Amino acid sequence: MKGGRRFSFTALMVIGDGNGRVGLGYGKAKEAGLAVPKGHRRGSQDLFDSPRGTTIVYPVLGASAPDAC
Repeated sequence: MKGGRRFSFTALMVIGDGNGRVGLGYGKAKEAGLAVPKGHRRGSQDLFDSPRGTTIVYPVLGASAPDAC
């Protein structure tokens, strides 16, 4: 890069299985397209139990993307 700057992208992914298990993944790469799957892979490797119904004090509406794996 001009001026010696080297850019990198980070992606913080929160993965959940819908049954009270969540994982946190942090991906870092030189391209954004590579950081996202890296964060997803790391998040799905380290799932831990989370108490349901007591962590968020307000209702959350939403759905996952239809092409999510």
